[in-house]
Amino acid sequence: MGAVRSPFKRKAIALRLQGRSYNDILRMLKLTSKGTLSFWLKGLTLSPEAKKETTRKFGDRFETKLAKIQPSTFKANKK
Repeated sequence: MGAVRSPFKRKAIALRLQGRSYNDILRMLKLTSKGTLSFWLKGLTLSPEAKKETTRKFGDRFETKLAKIQPSTFKANKK
């Protein structure tokens, strides 16, 4: 099934790099699993233009979520 999904994965990556949201990509490619999309796009670094587009669409919600996943924000559990 990987060969069948490959064109979708490449297109999903291209759309995300353009600043498209996961929901936009799911709709455009007629995919049903946000989990698969997340797996495909994991580790993808957005360009400054794509970040700007995403921030324009979603405002502070994107910046807040981005700050939450930055490695510097992870704290070790102290017991």
